[in-house]
Amino acid sequence: MLPPRRRRRRHSYKRPIQIMAAVAVVCALPFAALAIAVATVNPNRLKPRIEAAISASLGREFTIHGNVSFRGTFWPTIIADDITVANAPGGTRHDMVLMDEMQMDLSPIAALTGRTVLSNLVLLRPDILLETEPNGPRAWW
Repeated sequence: MLPPRRRRRRHSYKRPIQIMAAVAVVCALPFAALAIAVATVNPNRLKPRIEAAISASLGREFTIHGNVSFRGTFWPTIIADDITVANAPGGTRHDMVLMDEMQMDLSPIAALTGRTVLSNLVLLRPDILLETEPNGPRAWW
């Protein structure tokens, strides 16, 4: 009797293709989630929080009269239009700072730890009034 004939095993490329497809999907998920978050989040809802945080740090009323928008993905930039910062009481005009646009770059590494750190601040077309009081002290402190 002849020994049983060994069947030659055919190599299937189906399994490696499935593994590579799964790896591609897992790698693409964070980018898809970020794109969906940016597309669905209305940055104007953040306006009161931004105004409150900046007002508290400046010690003066900070108001965004225009829109707030996002730009960028890895290094997010918040753009706010038509901004004012209130003047000291008794100043010659109500607003100490008027600006058309403000761009704030947020540090993504600090955001991972739960902190908000501005890495860059750009003021476009600012109108800043610096004045002193009659007895000498500066009104912008």
